[in-house]
Amino acid sequence: MRLADFNRDGKADLAVSAPAEDHGNGAIRQLRGTRSGVSTSGVSTFGPREYGVSPGSGVGGTLLA
Repeated sequence: MRLADFNRDGKADLAVSAPAEDHGNGAIRQLRGTRSGVSTSGVSTFGPREYGVSPGSGVGGTLLA
């Protein structure tokens, strides 16, 4: 997990790794920060396709290091 202002709106967003997601290809989920904390509304999911890498490249494991 990583907290950072990914969308540059002044609020901390939460990125969560999901290494087993998408049939083992991995994914990263981004939860948007709000004034009252992190929200589960409008969660974005990024997998190998969104990053332009091959399936099985370990996208979901990148935040674990």
